[in-house]
Amino acid sequence: MDIPSKVTFWIAVAGFIMSFLSWVHTFFTQRKNFDISILQIKSFVSVTYLYLLFSNKSRLPIAITNVQLLFDGKSYNCTPIPKLVSATEKKRGRDVIKRTEEYSKELPIMVPSLGAVNGIVLFEGMTRLPQDNAKHLTLLICTNRGSPVQKTLGLPEGWAAQRRRP
Repeated sequence: MDIPSKVTFWIAVAGFIMSFLSWVHTFFTQRKNFDISILQIKSFVSVTYLYLLFSNKSRLPIAITNVQLLFDGKSYNCTPIPKLVSATEKKRGRDVIKRTEEYSKELPIMVPSLGAVNGIVLFEGMTRLPQDNAKHLTLLICTNRGSPVQKTLGLPEGWAAQRRRP
């Protein structure tokens, strides 16, 4: 093998290695990679709502198209349209000086690349509610990128005490 052939061979090998490493880097930075955590939970009568934080660790945006609560052998879909969850008024005498309303999140929940979104996800029509001593909940997250992901999330400490405060 003469010198020009050896140089061409090593340039081709270097190009292949760089191309392969670029492909691996792209695969790992653009794959579906997100986290969810429960910031707060409240459960009353037949309604449970979770204040969730969705973190996208991918370089591509992701849309959360559905969230299902897997509980007591059943699956509960979240409410896809915004609903009033809580309202507070601040009054001075008879005059209302401030009114604050919180609504559940509308689906799909758009999470930007390398970003995060938080909001209330509402589950209605539950026949049973989580027990006061429950330590975790299981969610099935459907996205626009691939198959659904099942995640078991820890509940905030002392969450059951909030049931007495609507």
